[in-house]
Order: sequence, then structure tokens, then C-alpha cells
Amino acid sequence: MLKHFTLLVLVAVTILNCSNDEPLIVEGQVVSKTGEPISDADIHFVPTIKSEFKQKTSTAINYSLPKAGDVRLDMFAKWRGELIETLVNTYQGAGTYSVQTTDSLYTNRLYEYRLTLSDTTMVKEMFLSASAEELIGNNPLTKTDRSGRFEIEIGEFAIGKKFIVTTESNPENLTELRVTNSVEIVAIKDGVIIARKELEVDEDRKNRIKLSAN
Repeated sequence: MLKHFTLLVLVAVTILNCSNDEPLIVEGQVVSKTGEPISDADIHFVPTIKSEFKQKTSTAINYSLPKAGDVRLDMFAKWRGELIETLVNTYQGAGTYSVQTTDSLYTNRLYEYRLTLSDTTMVKEMFLSASAEELIGNNPLTKTDRSGRFEIEIGEFAIGKKFIVTTESNPENLTELRVTNSVEIVAIKDGVIIARKELEVDEDRKNRIKLSAN
């Protein structure tokens, strides 16, 4: 079954943590009811976004080419610089195109996609948002280690950034959204949500959280 994310296109950037210090993180641990660490659990987060917008859109990337040429469209995890997938790598004529991402490769985080036409590259950022239930089976943000611990760089949350959303049914209706510092950290193991806990992320210090399995 095709999963659906809310796709948010970046229109304004807030630059965080510009010093030469190590990136600020959320440091967490997932444990059982008896306090034993749970290893190899998938870790995701679900953001709180301030908007009246409720309808979801699929993760389709739309783009227009002013001329024919060799086209490459790559999707990267913004903060790690990791290539998630190459969506297009072929010769295309001038025109408008739409390509669907492989949704199982994605989780809630900030992404960057790079569209290259011949020797010209356009770079844009976007943020994907889905419910915890929709993230089951998707590639995680990170996993717990043998001690049940995990780390998430605060930049992954895109706190304070503003985005616009368009829907396929009404592309002219632009809705602005702002990502807040209120998130829910979710742990998934063997296709089941085993723990979830809300966190108010402090952007100026290391954050710690402990999740206990249900």
C-alpha cells in the first residue's frame, strides 16, 4: 500500500547552531518495563506543526524543464548529507514532470533535493511529516544500540522553519506552516510501536529522554 506524507516546501530558513561546537543532540534510551535496554529499535519523531492544514499530499516531486537535456534528481537527508535515492537519471525534453518517491525510504525529517539539468543544479529543501502509525516499516531516523541508546541531531527537527503546502486538488491554495519545538519521539520494534513520549526540544542544550516500552 502506498503511504502518504505531508510534503512541505521550504520558503524561509532559520539558521541554527552556527558555532564551531559539535551539533546539539537529543540523547535517548529505550527500555523495557523492567528497565532492560531494548536494542535495534527504529527511532522516529512526529512533529507538531502550527497550522489549520489537515489534508495530506503524496510525496511527489514536480518540476519543469525549460530545455531538453540530461536530468538527474537526487534526494538527500539534509543534516547527514546521505543520498536517499536517485529519482531521475535520464535524458528528458522540455516540459513539466512529476516523480513519486519510494515512501518506505523516508521518515519525518528535513530533506534536500537537487535537480540537475545538464550543467545547472537547483537545490531545494523540504520537510516530510507523517503519523507514527504511517512510519511503521519505513527506514528510521536512527536505531537504538546494544544499550538501548540513540542520538538525534536537533537540526533534524527543522524547528522554527516555515514551509508552504499546496494540494493536488487546489494547487493555488498556499498554506503556511511553522515547525515548533514540540515533538513526539517514537520507538518501533518488529512492526509495532513499543514506546512514544513527547518532548519540548531546547535548541540551546543537549536534550535527554527515556522511553519505556508499553
